[in-house]
Amino acid sequence: MRIQNPILWSDYPDPDLIRVGNAYYMVTTTMFFMPGGPIMRSYDLVHWEIVSYIFDKLEGYDEVGAGYGRGQWATSLRAHNGKFYAFFTCLDRGKSYLYYTDNIECSNWEHVEFDRPYHDASLLFDDDGTCYLIYNVGDVRIARFTPDMSALTDDAPLFSTPKEGMALRCEGCRALKKDGYYYLFFIDIPAGGIRRELCYRSKTLEGPYEVRIIANSLCEAHNRGVAQGMPVDTPEGDWYMILFGDHGAVGRIPYLFPLSWEEDWPVVGAGEGMRRCYETPLCEKGQNLLVHSDSFQHAQNRLGLYWQWNHNPDDSAWSFTQRPGWLRLYAAPATELMRARNTLSQRTCGPGCSFTVELDASALAPGARAGLAALQYDCAMIGIETSVNGRMRVFTSRRDAARMGDAGPEYELTSAAIPAGPVFLRAQFDFRNRTDTVCFSYSTDGVNWKKQGEAIALHFNLRYFVGTRAALFCYGQGYADFRNFIAQAEESALGETI
Repeated sequence: MRIQNPILWSDYPDPDLIRVGNAYYMVTTTMFFMPGGPIMRSYDLVHWEIVSYIFDKLEGYDEVGAGYGRGQWATSLRAHNGKFYAFFTCLDRGKSYLYYTDNIECSNWEHVEFDRPYHDASLLFDDDGTCYLIYNVGDVRIARFTPDMSALTDDAPLFSTPKEGMALRCEGCRALKKDGYYYLFFIDIPAGGIRRELCYRSKTLEGPYEVRIIANSLCEAHNRGVAQGMPVDTPEGDWYMILFGDHGAVGRIPYLFPLSWEEDWPVVGAGEGMRRCYETPLCEKGQNLLVHSDSFQHAQNRLGLYWQWNHNPDDSAWSFTQRPGWLRLYAAPATELMRARNTLSQRTCGPGCSFTVELDASALAPGARAGLAALQYDCAMIGIETSVNGRMRVFTSRRDAARMGDAGPEYELTSAAIPAGPVFLRAQFDFRNRTDTVCFSYSTDGVNWKKQGEAIALHFNLRYFVGTRAALFCYGQGYADFRNFIAQAEESALGETI
Protein backbone atom coordinates (compact mmCIF):
# COMPACT_ATOMS: atom_id res chain seq x y z
CA MET A 1 0.00 0.00 0.00
CA ARG A 2 1.24 3.48 -0.84
CA ILE A 3 1.18 5.81 2.16
CA GLN A 4 0.47 9.49 1.75
CA ASN A 5 1.14 11.65 4.79
CA PRO A 6 -0.65 12.99 6.67
CA ILE A 7 -2.80 9.89 7.04
CA LEU A 8 -5.52 12.01 8.68
CA TRP A 9 -5.64 15.66 7.61
CA SER A 10 -7.71 16.47 10.68
CA ASP A 11 -7.27 17.26 14.36
CA TYR A 12 -6.16 14.04 16.08
CA PRO A 13 -3.23 15.08 18.34
CA ASP A 14 -1.21 13.33 21.08
CA PRO A 15 -1.72 9.82 19.70
CA ASP A 16 -1.10 6.72 21.74
CA LEU A 17 -1.84 3.30 20.27
CA ILE A 18 -1.86 -0.41 20.89
CA ARG A 19 -2.43 -3.53 18.82
CA VAL A 20 -4.83 -6.29 19.85
CA GLY A 21 -4.63 -9.20 17.42
CA ASN A 22 -5.03 -7.71 13.96
CA ALA A 23 -6.74 -4.52 15.20
CA TYR A 24 -5.01 -1.28 16.15
CA TYR A 25 -6.55 1.11 18.65
CA MET A 26 -5.57 4.76 19.05
CA VAL A 27 -6.59 7.42 21.53
CA THR A 28 -6.21 11.14 20.83
CA THR A 29 -6.91 14.39 22.66
CA THR A 30 -10.25 16.22 22.52
CA MET A 31 -9.84 18.25 25.74
CA PHE A 32 -13.14 20.00 26.60
CA PHE A 33 -15.30 18.32 23.95
CA MET A 34 -17.78 15.73 25.20
CA PRO A 35 -17.95 12.80 25.02
CA GLY A 36 -14.17 12.62 25.27
CA GLY A 37 -11.18 10.37 24.87
CA PRO A 38 -12.07 9.01 21.43
CA ILE A 39 -10.98 5.42 20.78
CA MET A 40 -10.24 4.83 17.11
CA ARG A 41 -9.81 1.49 15.36
CA SER A 42 -7.84 0.52 12.26
CA TYR A 43 -6.82 -2.69 10.54
CA ASP A 44 -4.07 -1.13 8.42
CA LEU A 45 -2.72 1.82 10.49
CA VAL A 46 -3.88 4.25 7.79
CA HIS A 47 -7.69 4.18 7.81
CA TRP A 48 -9.32 4.93 11.14
CA GLU A 49 -12.82 5.16 12.60
CA ILE A 50 -14.06 6.17 16.05
CA VAL A 51 -15.59 3.17 17.84
CA SER A 52 -16.08 4.47 21.38
CA TYR A 53 -15.33 7.18 23.94
CA ILE A 54 -13.61 6.71 27.27
CA PHE A 55 -15.99 9.06 29.10
CA ASP A 56 -19.31 10.76 28.47
CA LYS A 57 -18.78 13.87 30.61
CA LEU A 58 -16.17 15.29 32.99
CA GLU A 59 -16.97 16.88 36.31
CA GLY A 60 -16.30 20.61 36.30
CA TYR A 61 -16.98 21.30 32.62
CA ASP A 62 -20.62 22.40 32.75
CA GLU A 63 -19.71 26.08 32.53
CA VAL A 64 -18.71 26.73 28.93
CA GLY A 65 -15.41 28.50 28.49
CA ALA A 66 -13.89 27.56 31.82
CA GLY A 67 -11.97 24.65 30.34
CA TYR A 68 -10.81 26.00 27.00
CA GLY A 69 -7.38 24.58 26.25
CA ARG A 70 -7.73 22.16 29.16
CA GLY A 71 -9.61 18.99 30.00
CA GLN A 72 -8.43 15.58 28.77
CA TRP A 73 -4.77 15.82 27.71
CA ALA A 74 -2.38 13.33 26.10
CA THR A 75 -4.05 10.11 27.23
CA SER A 76 -1.96 6.95 27.68
CA LEU A 77 -3.62 3.77 26.39
CA ARG A 78 -2.52 0.24 27.35
CA ALA A 79 -3.88 -3.31 27.39
CA HIS A 80 -3.00 -5.87 30.08
CA ASN A 81 -4.50 -9.24 31.05
CA GLY A 82 -7.70 -8.72 29.07
CA LYS A 83 -8.35 -5.18 30.32
CA PHE A 84 -7.78 -1.79 28.75
CA TYR A 85 -6.49 1.20 30.69
CA ALA A 86 -6.42 4.91 29.85
CA PHE A 87 -4.72 7.53 32.01
CA PHE A 88 -4.88 11.32 31.64
CA THR A 89 -4.68 14.54 33.62
CA CYS A 90 -6.94 17.60 33.73
CA LEU A 91 -4.45 20.31 34.73
CA ASP A 92 -7.10 22.94 35.43
CA ARG A 93 -8.94 20.55 37.76
CA GLY A 94 -5.77 19.44 39.49
CA LYS A 95 -6.84 15.83 39.00
CA SER A 96 -5.84 12.73 37.08
CA TYR A 97 -7.96 9.79 36.00
CA LEU A 98 -7.37 6.12 35.34
CA TYR A 99 -10.18 4.66 33.23
CA TYR A 100 -10.50 0.92 32.62
CA THR A 101 -12.74 -1.54 30.77
CA ASP A 102 -12.76 -5.06 29.41
CA ASN A 103 -14.37 -3.89 26.14
CA ILE A 104 -12.45 -1.13 24.38
CA GLU A 105 -15.21 -0.66 21.81
CA CYS A 106 -17.82 0.16 24.46
CA SER A 107 -18.07 3.77 25.69
CA ASN A 108 -18.10 5.15 29.25
CA TRP A 109 -15.47 3.16 31.14
CA GLU A 110 -15.16 2.83 34.90
CA HIS A 111 -12.57 5.03 36.54
CA VAL A 112 -10.47 5.98 39.55
CA GLU A 113 -9.62 9.61 40.42
CA PHE A 114 -6.30 10.90 41.70
CA ASP A 115 -6.30 14.26 43.48
CA ARG A 116 -3.22 15.66 41.77
CA PRO A 117 -2.01 16.19 38.19
CA TYR A 118 0.48 13.84 36.52
CA HIS A 119 1.42 15.81 33.43
CA ASP A 120 1.66 13.94 30.10
CA ALA A 121 1.92 10.57 31.82
CA SER A 122 2.51 7.15 30.28
CA LEU A 123 1.46 3.78 31.65
CA LEU A 124 4.01 0.97 31.55
CA PHE A 125 3.22 -2.63 32.51
CA ASP A 126 6.41 -4.47 33.33
CA ASP A 127 7.01 -8.19 32.76
CA ASP A 128 5.89 -9.09 36.29
CA GLY A 129 2.57 -7.26 35.81
CA THR A 130 3.51 -4.22 37.91
CA CYS A 131 2.24 -0.99 36.38
CA TYR A 132 4.29 2.20 36.51
CA LEU A 133 3.47 5.79 35.64
CA ILE A 134 6.16 7.96 34.03
CA TYR A 135 5.32 11.65 33.82
CA ASN A 136 6.24 15.34 34.06
CA VAL A 137 7.95 18.05 32.01
CA GLY A 138 11.73 18.23 32.04
CA ASP A 139 12.24 16.64 35.44
CA VAL A 140 10.89 13.19 34.64
CA ARG A 141 9.39 11.19 37.51
CA ILE A 142 8.15 7.64 38.05
CA ALA A 143 5.50 6.20 40.37
CA ARG A 144 4.18 2.69 40.91
CA PHE A 145 0.53 1.62 41.00
CA THR A 146 -0.72 -0.57 43.81
CA PRO A 147 -1.78 -4.04 42.62
CA ASP A 148 -5.45 -3.00 42.44
CA MET A 149 -4.50 0.14 40.42
CA SER A 150 -6.34 2.36 42.90
CA ALA A 151 -3.36 4.35 44.18
CA LEU A 152 0.19 5.41 43.29
CA THR A 153 3.19 4.86 45.53
CA ASP A 154 6.98 5.29 45.54
CA ASP A 155 6.88 8.52 43.53
CA ALA A 156 10.48 9.46 42.75
CA PRO A 157 12.64 11.42 40.28
CA LEU A 158 13.88 9.40 37.30
CA PHE A 159 16.07 11.87 35.39
CA SER A 160 16.20 15.51 34.33
CA THR A 161 16.43 16.76 30.76
CA PRO A 162 18.47 19.79 29.66
CA LYS A 163 17.21 23.31 30.40
CA GLU A 164 19.81 25.37 28.59
CA GLY A 165 18.73 26.50 25.12
CA MET A 166 15.31 24.85 25.31
CA ALA A 167 11.99 26.46 24.42
CA LEU A 168 10.25 23.32 25.71
CA ARG A 169 11.84 20.62 27.82
CA CYS A 170 10.87 16.97 27.37
CA GLU A 171 7.19 16.12 27.74
CA GLY A 172 4.56 13.89 26.13
CA CYS A 173 5.95 10.62 27.47
CA ARG A 174 5.20 7.28 25.79
CA ALA A 175 6.76 4.17 27.36
CA LEU A 176 7.62 0.81 25.77
CA LYS A 177 9.55 -2.27 26.89
CA LYS A 178 11.13 -4.31 24.10
CA ASP A 179 13.93 -6.89 23.98
CA GLY A 180 15.17 -6.09 27.46
CA TYR A 181 15.22 -2.29 27.02
CA TYR A 182 12.94 0.32 28.53
CA TYR A 183 12.21 3.01 25.93
CA LEU A 184 10.77 6.40 26.88
CA PHE A 185 9.69 8.66 24.01
CA PHE A 186 9.37 12.43 24.49
CA ILE A 187 9.11 15.64 22.51
CA ASP A 188 11.11 18.79 23.10
CA ILE A 189 11.68 22.09 21.27
CA PRO A 190 15.11 23.77 21.17
CA ALA A 191 15.08 27.56 21.26
CA GLY A 192 14.54 28.72 17.70
CA GLY A 193 13.98 25.15 16.52
CA ILE A 194 11.11 22.81 15.74
CA ARG A 195 9.37 20.07 17.70
CA ARG A 196 11.42 16.88 17.67
CA GLU A 197 11.13 13.34 19.06
CA LEU A 198 13.63 11.95 21.53
CA CYS A 199 14.10 8.39 22.75
CA TYR A 200 15.62 7.58 26.13
CA ARG A 201 16.55 3.96 26.78
CA SER A 202 17.92 1.87 29.61
CA LYS A 203 18.35 -1.78 30.55
CA THR A 204 16.80 -1.02 33.95
CA LEU A 205 13.75 1.04 34.74
CA GLU A 206 15.66 3.15 37.25
CA GLY A 207 18.36 4.02 34.67
CA PRO A 208 20.82 5.36 33.83
CA TYR A 209 19.28 6.38 30.49
CA GLU A 210 20.99 7.27 27.23
CA VAL A 211 19.24 9.41 24.62
CA ARG A 212 18.98 9.93 20.86
CA ILE A 213 16.99 12.30 18.65
CA ILE A 214 14.87 10.06 16.42
CA ALA A 215 12.70 12.61 14.59
CA ASN A 216 13.61 16.17 13.64
CA SER A 217 11.72 17.01 10.45
CA LEU A 218 8.96 19.14 8.94
CA CYS A 219 8.15 16.24 6.60
CA GLU A 220 7.89 18.60 3.61
CA ALA A 221 4.96 20.43 5.16
CA HIS A 222 4.10 23.77 6.75
CA ASN A 223 4.23 22.81 10.41
CA ARG A 224 6.33 23.15 13.56
CA GLY A 225 7.87 19.71 13.39
CA VAL A 226 6.39 16.21 13.24
CA ALA A 227 6.83 14.41 16.58
CA GLN A 228 5.12 12.96 19.70
CA GLY A 229 3.70 9.49 19.29
CA MET A 230 4.05 5.79 19.94
CA PRO A 231 5.61 2.86 18.07
CA VAL A 232 3.52 -0.23 17.34
CA ASP A 233 4.26 -3.57 15.71
CA THR A 234 2.23 -5.43 13.10
CA PRO A 235 1.22 -9.11 13.35
CA GLU A 236 3.98 -9.77 10.80
CA GLY A 237 6.62 -8.21 13.04
CA ASP A 238 7.12 -4.91 11.20
CA TRP A 239 7.15 -1.66 13.17
CA TYR A 240 5.56 1.75 12.54
CA MET A 241 5.21 5.00 14.44
CA ILE A 242 2.40 7.56 14.37
CA LEU A 243 3.47 11.14 15.12
CA PHE A 244 1.64 14.43 14.65
CA GLY A 245 2.43 17.83 13.21
CA ASP A 246 0.81 21.23 13.71
CA HIS A 247 -1.03 22.43 10.65
CA GLY A 248 -2.52 25.79 11.47
CA ALA A 249 -6.24 26.21 11.95
CA VAL A 250 -7.21 22.65 10.99
CA GLY A 251 -5.30 21.44 14.05
CA ARG A 252 -2.64 18.85 14.80
CA ILE A 253 -2.64 16.02 12.29
CA PRO A 254 -1.20 12.47 12.33
CA TYR A 255 1.60 11.08 10.16
CA LEU A 256 2.62 7.42 9.80
CA PHE A 257 6.22 6.26 9.30
CA PRO A 258 7.90 2.86 9.08
CA LEU A 259 10.19 2.18 12.02
CA SER A 260 13.33 0.05 12.02
CA TRP A 261 15.58 -0.95 14.90
CA GLU A 262 19.33 -0.50 14.54
CA GLU A 263 21.53 -1.60 17.43
CA ASP A 264 18.35 -1.57 19.54
CA TRP A 265 17.59 2.08 18.71
CA PRO A 266 14.37 3.04 16.89
CA VAL A 267 14.86 4.72 13.51
CA VAL A 268 11.85 6.71 12.30
CA GLY A 269 11.54 6.33 8.53
CA ALA A 270 13.48 3.05 8.61
CA GLY A 271 16.58 4.73 7.21
CA GLU A 272 14.76 6.49 4.34
CA GLY A 273 13.87 9.67 6.20
CA MET A 274 10.47 11.08 7.17
CA ARG A 275 8.81 11.16 3.77
CA ARG A 276 5.38 12.32 2.67
CA CYS A 277 4.85 9.34 0.36
CA TYR A 278 6.28 5.82 0.36
CA GLU A 279 5.40 2.19 -0.26
CA THR A 280 4.74 -0.30 2.55
CA PRO A 281 3.79 -3.98 2.82
CA LEU A 282 0.63 -2.91 4.69
CA CYS A 283 -2.62 -4.12 3.10
CA GLU A 284 -5.40 -1.59 2.64
CA LYS A 285 -8.39 -2.49 4.81
CA GLY A 286 -10.74 0.48 5.03
CA GLN A 287 -11.27 4.10 4.19
CA ASN A 288 -11.14 7.40 6.04
CA LEU A 289 -14.34 9.38 6.38
CA LEU A 290 -13.14 12.58 7.98
CA VAL A 291 -16.40 14.55 7.94
CA HIS A 292 -19.88 13.13 8.37
CA SER A 293 -23.30 14.07 7.05
CA ASP A 294 -26.33 13.54 9.26
CA SER A 295 -29.99 13.61 8.25
CA PHE A 296 -31.01 13.77 11.95
CA GLN A 297 -33.53 11.01 11.26
CA HIS A 298 -33.01 9.43 14.67
CA ALA A 299 -35.70 7.64 16.66
CA GLN A 300 -33.73 8.14 19.89
CA ASN A 301 -31.69 10.95 21.36
CA ARG A 302 -28.41 9.35 20.41
CA LEU A 303 -25.66 11.14 18.51
CA GLY A 304 -23.29 9.61 16.00
CA LEU A 305 -19.76 9.12 17.29
CA TYR A 306 -18.46 11.85 14.99
CA TRP A 307 -20.32 14.55 17.00
CA GLN A 308 -19.02 16.17 20.18
CA TRP A 309 -20.48 18.91 22.38
CA ASN A 310 -18.52 21.98 23.40
CA HIS A 311 -18.21 21.17 27.14
CA ASN A 312 -20.73 19.03 29.03
CA PRO A 313 -24.15 19.26 27.38
CA ASP A 314 -27.44 19.93 29.12
CA ASP A 315 -29.21 16.77 27.96
CA SER A 316 -32.63 18.25 28.68
CA ALA A 317 -32.01 20.97 26.11
CA TRP A 318 -31.56 19.01 22.89
CA SER A 319 -33.71 16.46 21.10
CA PHE A 320 -34.25 14.42 17.96
CA THR A 321 -37.74 13.38 19.09
CA GLN A 322 -39.42 16.74 19.77
CA ARG A 323 -39.67 17.23 16.01
CA PRO A 324 -38.84 14.01 14.17
CA GLY A 325 -36.28 14.50 11.40
CA TRP A 326 -34.82 17.59 13.05
CA LEU A 327 -32.26 18.33 15.74
CA ARG A 328 -33.77 20.75 18.22
CA LEU A 329 -31.44 22.93 20.28
CA TYR A 330 -33.02 24.87 23.12
CA ALA A 331 -31.25 28.17 23.67
CA ALA A 332 -29.44 28.76 26.94
CA PRO A 333 -28.66 32.29 28.12
CA ALA A 334 -25.43 33.55 26.60
CA THR A 335 -24.16 36.75 25.03
CA GLU A 336 -21.66 35.13 22.65
CA LEU A 337 -21.03 31.84 20.91
CA MET A 338 -18.00 30.85 22.99
CA ARG A 339 -20.16 30.93 26.14
CA ALA A 340 -23.11 29.12 24.59
CA ARG A 341 -23.96 25.70 25.99
CA ASN A 342 -25.00 22.78 23.76
CA THR A 343 -22.97 23.81 20.75
CA LEU A 344 -22.61 20.64 18.68
CA SER A 345 -19.41 20.15 16.68
CA GLN A 346 -17.35 17.93 14.46
CA ARG A 347 -13.85 18.26 13.06
CA THR A 348 -12.97 19.98 9.82
CA CYS A 349 -10.42 18.46 7.45
CA GLY A 350 -7.96 19.39 4.74
CA PRO A 351 -7.31 20.21 2.04
CA GLY A 352 -10.83 21.63 2.08
CA CYS A 353 -14.33 20.80 3.27
CA SER A 354 -17.81 22.27 3.40
CA PHE A 355 -20.85 21.97 5.64
CA THR A 356 -24.45 22.81 4.79
CA VAL A 357 -27.49 22.70 7.07
CA GLU A 358 -31.14 23.74 6.95
CA LEU A 359 -32.28 25.92 9.87
CA ASP A 360 -35.77 26.74 11.11
CA ALA A 361 -35.31 29.69 13.49
CA SER A 362 -38.99 30.65 13.79
CA ALA A 363 -39.12 29.77 17.51
CA LEU A 364 -36.18 31.97 18.49
CA ALA A 365 -36.94 34.81 20.88
CA PRO A 366 -36.04 38.33 19.71
CA GLY A 367 -32.28 38.84 19.88
CA ALA A 368 -31.50 35.12 20.13
CA ARG A 369 -29.16 33.56 17.59
CA ALA A 370 -28.75 30.20 15.89
CA GLY A 371 -26.61 29.02 13.01
CA LEU A 372 -23.41 27.43 11.76
CA ALA A 373 -19.96 28.33 13.08
CA ALA A 374 -16.26 27.88 12.51
CA LEU A 375 -15.49 27.10 16.14
CA GLN A 376 -12.10 28.21 17.39
CA TYR A 377 -10.95 30.81 19.89
CA ASP A 378 -11.25 33.44 17.15
CA CYS A 379 -14.58 31.99 16.05
CA ALA A 380 -16.60 33.01 13.00
CA MET A 381 -20.22 32.25 12.22
CA ILE A 382 -23.23 32.68 9.99
CA GLY A 383 -26.61 32.70 11.67
CA ILE A 384 -30.15 33.93 12.00
CA GLU A 385 -31.50 36.51 14.43
CA THR A 386 -35.10 37.63 14.88
CA SER A 387 -36.39 41.04 15.94
CA VAL A 388 -39.28 42.08 18.20
CA ASN A 389 -41.54 42.52 15.15
CA GLY A 390 -40.81 38.99 13.95
CA ARG A 391 -38.52 39.97 11.12
CA MET A 392 -35.51 37.80 10.39
CA ARG A 393 -32.02 38.63 9.27
CA VAL A 394 -28.98 36.59 8.35
CA PHE A 395 -25.68 37.79 9.75
CA THR A 396 -22.02 36.87 9.82
CA SER A 397 -19.75 37.75 12.72
CA ARG A 398 -16.45 36.82 14.30
CA ARG A 399 -14.09 37.67 17.12
CA ASP A 400 -10.34 38.19 16.91
CA ALA A 401 -7.64 36.56 19.01
CA ALA A 402 -3.87 36.52 18.97
CA ARG A 403 -1.96 33.23 19.06
CA MET A 404 -1.70 33.25 22.87
CA GLY A 405 -3.80 36.25 23.90
CA ASP A 406 -7.36 36.77 24.99
CA ALA A 407 -10.05 37.19 22.36
CA GLY A 408 -11.96 40.39 21.79
CA PRO A 409 -15.76 40.64 21.70
CA GLU A 410 -17.72 39.31 18.76
CA TYR A 411 -18.46 41.87 16.08
CA GLU A 412 -20.71 41.76 13.06
CA LEU A 413 -19.37 41.57 9.53
CA THR A 414 -22.48 41.42 7.33
CA SER A 415 -26.25 41.52 7.72
CA ALA A 416 -29.19 41.04 5.35
CA ALA A 417 -32.96 40.88 5.83
CA ILE A 418 -34.55 37.60 4.75
CA PRO A 419 -38.16 36.40 4.51
CA ALA A 420 -39.60 34.24 7.26
CA GLY A 421 -39.15 30.51 6.80
CA PRO A 422 -36.35 27.95 6.79
CA VAL A 423 -32.94 29.07 5.59
CA PHE A 424 -29.93 27.09 4.37
CA LEU A 425 -26.47 27.96 5.70
CA ARG A 426 -23.08 26.93 4.34
CA ALA A 427 -19.48 27.14 5.55
CA GLN A 428 -16.60 26.34 3.18
CA PHE A 429 -13.12 25.77 4.64
CA ASP A 430 -9.78 25.96 2.85
CA PHE A 431 -6.67 24.61 4.60
CA ARG A 432 -4.37 24.29 1.54
CA ASN A 433 -0.84 25.45 2.17
CA ARG A 434 -2.01 27.02 5.45
CA THR A 435 -4.58 29.22 3.66
CA ASP A 436 -6.86 28.72 6.71
CA THR A 437 -10.05 30.51 5.74
CA VAL A 438 -13.80 30.01 5.90
CA CYS A 439 -16.39 31.47 3.52
CA PHE A 440 -20.07 31.73 4.45
CA SER A 441 -23.16 31.78 2.26
CA TYR A 442 -26.91 31.29 2.63
CA SER A 443 -29.94 30.33 0.57
CA THR A 444 -33.68 30.62 1.10
CA ASP A 445 -34.49 27.78 -1.30
CA GLY A 446 -31.48 25.48 -1.09
CA VAL A 447 -30.62 26.16 -4.75
CA ASN A 448 -29.58 29.78 -5.15
CA TRP A 449 -26.79 30.83 -2.83
CA LYS A 450 -25.61 34.28 -1.72
CA LYS A 451 -22.07 34.68 -0.48
CA GLN A 452 -21.73 36.77 2.67
CA GLY A 453 -18.62 38.90 2.79
CA GLU A 454 -15.07 37.83 2.07
CA ALA A 455 -13.08 34.84 3.23
CA ILE A 456 -12.42 35.01 6.98
CA ALA A 457 -8.99 34.10 8.31
CA LEU A 458 -8.80 31.28 10.87
CA HIS A 459 -6.00 30.52 13.31
CA PHE A 460 -4.84 27.89 15.78
CA ASN A 461 -4.98 29.68 19.11
CA LEU A 462 -3.09 28.09 21.99
CA ARG A 463 -5.68 29.30 24.49
CA TYR A 464 -8.11 26.95 22.73
CA PHE A 465 -5.57 24.30 21.65
CA VAL A 466 -7.94 22.36 19.36
CA GLY A 467 -8.40 22.56 15.60
CA THR A 468 -11.23 24.54 14.02
CA ARG A 469 -14.56 22.73 14.03
CA ALA A 470 -17.86 23.09 12.23
CA ALA A 471 -20.55 23.68 14.85
CA LEU A 472 -24.30 24.14 15.22
CA PHE A 473 -25.28 26.70 17.82
CA CYS A 474 -28.30 28.31 19.47
CA TYR A 475 -28.19 30.79 22.33
CA GLY A 476 -30.41 33.46 23.90
CA GLN A 477 -34.00 32.28 24.36
CA GLY A 478 -36.37 29.98 22.47
CA TYR A 479 -35.15 27.13 20.30
CA ALA A 480 -33.95 26.32 16.79
CA ASP A 481 -34.41 23.24 14.59
CA PHE A 482 -31.75 21.88 12.22
CA ARG A 483 -31.94 19.17 9.59
CA ASN A 484 -30.07 17.71 6.61
CA PHE A 485 -26.55 18.39 7.78
CA ILE A 486 -24.38 17.74 4.71
CA ALA A 487 -20.61 17.42 5.06
CA GLN A 488 -18.28 17.16 2.08
CA ALA A 489 -14.52 16.65 2.10
CA GLU A 490 -12.18 17.30 -0.80
CA GLU A 491 -9.68 14.58 -1.59
CA SER A 492 -6.03 15.52 -1.38
CA ALA A 493 -3.94 14.89 -4.45
CA LEU A 494 -0.89 12.66 -4.17
CA GLY A 495 2.04 14.79 -3.08
CA GLU A 496 -0.11 17.93 -2.71
CA THR A 497 1.61 20.75 -0.85
CA ILE A 498 0.28 21.05 2.65
